[in-house]
Amino acid sequence: MPDQLKLHAVDPEEAELEALDLPADRDRFILAYYEPFLAALEAGQEEPTRDEYEFGSFGPFQVSIGILAAVARRVRQARLGRMNRLYQDVAELLDTHLSEVRPTNRFADGTTVMDKW
Repeated sequence: MPDQLKLHAVDPEEAELEALDLPADRDRFILAYYEPFLAALEAGQEEPTRDEYEFGSFGPFQVSIGILAAVARRVRQARLGRMNRLYQDVAELLDTHLSEVRPTNRFADGTTVMDKW
């Protein structure tokens, strides 16, 4: 279909001719990773914070998207320019706020998706 975009990425061995080193910044990666979750929260209808998570709901679809409130706050600070230590701060927040035993809809990255189906 012409309206679909597909990407197939392979991490080649370093010795292969196709191997290419891309400059990566862990702080910028974390910002890029969480931006879609913040965008979803902002696009949805705000729900009360519960169990340390911020939620945005999409009523007609009976779906709520959530992110650990402490992570959301830290990523918002990064959006405003406070990028330094973002990766370390988010890793520490996840370690502090998440236990190894989580409900199936709570993910290790501090996000959640809930439905009412």
